[in-house]
Amino acid sequence: MSERHLVSIAKNSLTTAFGNIFVIIVVPITSLLTTNVLGAELFGVYSLVQSWCGFLANFSSLGLNGTNLRFIPRYRALASPERIKGSILWTLKITAAISLMFSLFLFFYSDVFCEVFIHRPESISQDVFDRYIVSAFRFFAPSIFLTAIYLVFQSSLSGLKELRFKVLANDIFGNIFKVLFLILFFSAGTKLYGALASSLIQDLVVLLLSLYFLIKVYPGLTDMNLKSIVKKKELNKFASVLFANSVLSKYTFQMDVLFLGYFCSIKDVGIYALASRLQTLIYMPHYALNSIFGPITAELYAQNNMEEFKKLYRTITKWTFSVSLPIAAIIVLFSEDILHLFGKDFTGAVLIIVIMSVGNLIHDFLGTAGTVIMMTGRIHVNLINSIILSVFNITSYYVLIKEYGIVGAAVANAFSLTIANLLVLFEVRYFVGFYPFRVTLVKPLIGVIFAGGLVLLWKTQVVFDNQYLFLLQIVVLTIVYLLVLYVLRFDEEDRMIINKIFQKIPFLKRIALK
Repeated sequence: MSERHLVSIAKNSLTTAFGNIFVIIVVPITSLLTTNVLGAELFGVYSLVQSWCGFLANFSSLGLNGTNLRFIPRYRALASPERIKGSILWTLKITAAISLMFSLFLFFYSDVFCEVFIHRPESISQDVFDRYIVSAFRFFAPSIFLTAIYLVFQSSLSGLKELRFKVLANDIFGNIFKVLFLILFFSAGTKLYGALASSLIQDLVVLLLSLYFLIKVYPGLTDMNLKSIVKKKELNKFASVLFANSVLSKYTFQMDVLFLGYFCSIKDVGIYALASRLQTLIYMPHYALNSIFGPITAELYAQNNMEEFKKLYRTITKWTFSVSLPIAAIIVLFSEDILHLFGKDFTGAVLIIVIMSVGNLIHDFLGTAGTVIMMTGRIHVNLINSIILSVFNITSYYVLIKEYGIVGAAVANAFSLTIANLLVLFEVRYFVGFYPFRVTLVKPLIGVIFAGGLVLLWKTQVVFDNQYLFLLQIVVLTIVYLLVLYVLRFDEEDRMIINKIFQKIPFLKRIALK
């Protein structure tokens, strides 16, 4: 693999790794604060409102955010800043119009929306329903517009291969403001609306910072002398198929919480939502690394550099698996201990967490194949996949949630992720000619079995009356896992990237992996 692409990965990996570590620390803190203050029922309202507004915000781009990921690297390779500007502005124009329409509709007609899409148990009066749920949707409606706009800016930063700025805006500063205002509002005595208000402030901060960073790395966006060239046919054709793919696959995967809101109690929604939030820690490495992998893939494929393409694909697959596997092991092994921290309302979610963790680990391991299919221009293949998966997703969610509630939702989610990723994996093998697997993938597996087994033996054989002991056990598992990987030796590509990262940290410059 060329050093140029390894340097690109290393440059973004340092900030991304820091952002991931920051999220791993901050997200549980925000969840702990929110769940303990709100309880399962109000947390269910909070999660349901966020899920619907996030769904509509993502929907608003009509697939154009995906065009930025594919075409901005291509336009850079062609040295065409006018087309880059045109792609960003066209995406922004369409997304702003649609997201504003959704925000206004939800603000003025939240009662109509909730009457159609949200389940109201007979035990809850219409007055209570309106005061807590309908009003919450109305209050949070502006987030659709804010989120949709910052997603445009962040897709543009990813297309420009400036992932570090996306991480700074979203993962670091956005979460800092979220925690600060969450503490402030909760201290003032607000509960549900304090949580929602802190999320709105977070959206605004991420939007402003993303815009600032985008202008910083691409000043042509505000240069009045630089004309924008919009290849509407090219962009819209790709976006339309990508949007259809998203509607049929990506958005149907997000319908678990929406179906739960329709069939189950708000408390069940809250319990399931917490289990889902813990899954973010498992698939976070996949999304972080794919954000830089996608643009590089598009460039390599355009250059017909398939050998480097293959090496990069296998390296990214190994990295995502190596990081996600111990996280999944920690969540499964300590699920009961972790849930106790969030309050007694959530302790019944152990089985849900275990089921969902398996599905999300598979998604993290195999999910890069979907990026390969999209970035190599086979959007019609994605569309066919989406048609198949949407039928499966909607059917499984409807049947299993209606019959088995939150456990059915977890099973449907895990099965959907597994089938989707296996399907795309076989297609990559057919179209590109190889799988992303290497023999060295057994190294992280050996590491997690050894570390997990050691800690499990500690948990079962040595009993201490301390509910926070598991935190020390998690640290031990992580250290042992890293030591096993070190003993088993890193690959050449791994060592090169790690050394590039070390060179950017003053106190690690003298360290090199041999």
